[in-house]
Amino acid sequence: MTTQNNALPTARKPLDMRALLDNWAMLLAAVGIFVLCALLIDNFLSPLNMRGLGLAISTVGIAACTMLFCLASGHFAVFRLAAQLHHLRAQHHGHRR
Repeated sequence: MTTQNNALPTARKPLDMRALLDNWAMLLAAVGIFVLCALLIDNFLSPLNMRGLGLAISTVGIAACTMLFCLASGHFAVFRLAAQLHHLRAQHHGHRR
């Protein structure tokens, strides 16, 4: 039993810019914004600011993951949650209906 080697090289696919942008656009935008902030804002790369950014990003990430799990689980009405939050906020500020 012999194997036959394919001596013809396979054609390379051309670079698909649309697929590249679909896959990497958000990451490139985030890196670009970070670099611009690092260059243009004084003390942006200070340890205190980096700690604050980390805390803010993690807080938003926790809230986003919680909302994702709530929506993915189904049987969840966003309008009811919004009404309850509005009611709690009104009570906190002393406004009653």
